[in-house]
Amino acid sequence: MRRVYSFLALFVILIGLMVMPVMAQNSGTVVDVLVGDDEGRFTTLTGAVVAAGLADALASGGPFTVFAPTNEAFAAALASLGSDGAALASNPEALTQVLLYHVVPGRVTAATLSFGRSTQTTLLEGATLSVVGGRQGVTINGSANVIQADLSASNGIIHVIDAVLLPPSIVEMLAGGAATEPAAPTGQPEVRPNIPAVLNNDPEQRFTTLISALNTARLTGALDTEGQFTLLAPTNDAFNASLEALGLTVAQVAADPALLSQVLLYHVIPERTRTTNLFGGATLATVQGEEVTFAENERGQLTINGSVVVTQGNIQAGNGVIHVLNGVLVPPTILAALTAPPAPEVVAPQARPNLVDVLAADEEGRFATLVTAIDLAGLRPLLNSSSLYTIFAPTDAAINASLESLGLTVGDLAGDLDTLREILLYHVVPGRIRSTELFRGVTLRTMSGQELVTAEDERGRLTAGGVIVAQSNIAAGNGFIHVLNDGILVPPSVAAALTPPPAEETPPAQTSARPTVAEILAADPEGRFTTLLAAVEAAGLTDALSGEGNFTVLA
Repeated sequence: MRRVYSFLALFVILIGLMVMPVMAQNSGTVVDVLVGDDEGRFTTLTGAVVAAGLADALASGGPFTVFAPTNEAFAAALASLGSDGAALASNPEALTQVLLYHVVPGRVTAATLSFGRSTQTTLLEGATLSVVGGRQGVTINGSANVIQADLSASNGIIHVIDAVLLPPSIVEMLAGGAATEPAAPTGQPEVRPNIPAVLNNDPEQRFTTLISALNTARLTGALDTEGQFTLLAPTNDAFNASLEALGLTVAQVAADPALLSQVLLYHVIPERTRTTNLFGGATLATVQGEEVTFAENERGQLTINGSVVVTQGNIQAGNGVIHVLNGVLVPPTILAALTAPPAPEVVAPQARPNLVDVLAADEEGRFATLVTAIDLAGLRPLLNSSSLYTIFAPTDAAINASLESLGLTVGDLAGDLDTLREILLYHVVPGRIRSTELFRGVTLRTMSGQELVTAEDERGRLTAGGVIVAQSNIAAGNGFIHVLNDGILVPPSVAAALTPPPAEETPPAQTSARPTVAEILAADPEGRFTTLLAAVEAAGLTDALSGEGNFTVLA
């Protein structure tokens, strides 16, 4: 890790290497804007740019987008790594890679970065930045925040950030021990201390609680062996905050060695695993036996089990790697026991009555006919079983109105139990279905095997099979009841049987022929037209008035 310290120390040491006259001739470029900052915030960065020989490239090319760490960002990086800046860096290539990792080709404004997640390709070949933007601002790689955006230059744009970005390749190289400083004079490889020693030697003494817990549980020796481990290490603050949230203290946990051991072993993975292998999501078994799940959150941070954040990764030890956590991981089985409410006083629960019992107990007595029909059809055992059902329940008034419109009576259906059963089962749907699930319009498979369609009418009312649901979600122990006031649901098969076929057309009945005019005159019971008939006959008109035709006779 001294190599990391030495590398970052280079930025501080190079402050005095700036060559102001060389840069001044390129007024207005990204380099000029950085050098000319009124507050002098970028002296460390510009010194590094000059030392790496990148000043001319950034002044003459472009356009570029530069994510520019402030002097305070470099100082914070050095402080967090515990470096005193005394060592000299000797790897110009690594320096160049880090600087190129802060530069994206083209002009990428804050507006482009402020919405959602994006990946920006840098000038460092094969390396990208993970950018997350939102109401809280813009975050890069889960660690650096944009604190000032859109500083304009003639050949690009600058976004000021509050942390130094290290490309994964450099992190791996430096943390893994690649040669960035001269080898030891003896020629022997550097021997890293094992995990317990690394914890003890932490410059900020962040792990005293963890060390004490490991000693109490007698696990320190296990982590000092030659195996390969990944230790997920909560800081002192993490222990205090997590235990407080659970209503516990360190002393209480330490008083139960078995519990303490289980919690600590849940923080140990029996292999060396770097964070770069975990950002894509991974589930790993711990020595305790249960699993931990890694994922990347919306700010680009590595999290464990959805809530605990890895605040520092890849602290190398001789027998593994340490990732620092801001919280304590509690095995799911133990968490369930710790958070379980106290056992309530044992009181026999009052079982909610089942569907038919609820119908029968209706305060208004609206379902007497329906309950009688259910019993006649032998369906009470089914509808009062432990299985879940939803009943569309017509009231007595709805049943009477529907049967009257069909020309039937309850007695007619009682004499045909198969039809009665089919109609009743058409009102029953398997499962416990609330009305909120039906408004969007669904097709339900009823217990009769036929389909029933629900919908929302123009007045926003729920309908089933075209019948308005007047009341919904009456709860029973094994389902829900939705009330139908306006009619029953008639299954298609029954509706077809109840509809009489159209009457066949029959020819009009043959009517007897009406008497002719002459016959009516001759048949007059009072004999009033004898003189007229004699005159008709004398005139030879009898046949004419006895044949076909339409006549009006003024007799």
